[in-house]
Amino acid sequence: MFAQTSIQLYRQIIEEGYSSKELKYIHDAYQLAKVLSSGQLRPSGKSNIDHLVGTASILSSLRVPVEIVTAGLLHSIYNYGDFGFWYEGISDKKRRIVQKVVGHETEEYIARYTGFKWGHQTINTLYEDIDKLNEIDRTLILLRLVNLLDDIQENEILYCSNAEDRKNFCLEFRKKIISIAERLGYPDLASNIAESIQMLEEVDFPEFLRESNKSIRLYSIPPKSYRRKVWVAIAQESSRIIILNKSFVKKLIKFIHTKLYRVKVATLRLTK
Repeated sequence: MFAQTSIQLYRQIIEEGYSSKELKYIHDAYQLAKVLSSGQLRPSGKSNIDHLVGTASILSSLRVPVEIVTAGLLHSIYNYGDFGFWYEGISDKKRRIVQKVVGHETEEYIARYTGFKWGHQTINTLYEDIDKLNEIDRTLILLRLVNLLDDIQENEILYCSNAEDRKNFCLEFRKKIISIAERLGYPDLASNIAESIQMLEEVDFPEFLRESNKSIRLYSIPPKSYRRKVWVAIAQESSRIIILNKSFVKKLIKFIHTKLYRVKVATLRLTK
């Protein structure tokens, strides 16, 4: 069982033989992670900070450098971390905040992870080309595999509203994912992934435990005594509407441009 709390992670870091300096480094990163992940829940209902700790714990068990363990602890922070800004995703301002805590090397892993695609086509390509990749790309793949393992251990993905899609993805690419982990040089990771996917296939899961929340991505539930700044709330909701309705927005912009053009033409005719 991998760590799911900061206390369990600190104890593991000590037992794995990391130095006091490295432990302090991870502790500082956790202080940032817990602030940026405050009130956040995953589609399964599990708190996001537990997932971040779990990812770091798996990496620690593999005895990778502390920079990679810490990158695991903050791996999704640009996509989902609440920096207090209205916009999601990576930005120079967010990068400076993270760099101040973990330095440039670790932050570079996190930034690259943010833009690293993971899906059907990616796995097929990686399966063919894994031996040709440089060390940075191999590290990004390791982070993705570890993220997956924390997603599926103890059948977590079965608690999500889109559980069947997630489960089918794991079953379809099981052999290739396990092979990629082995070829990266992590047989224990490959074994843990294989065991967790096998459990997904065999478990008799009670449907009533599945989250009624239909969200397929991370969401937040702040305490009732707290609320977002009005301008931040408006900006965030507007950006989500735009993302979900890109085609509508494009049509609206085209319509506005057409109307403005016609008004301009009519005005020119009147002035002649």
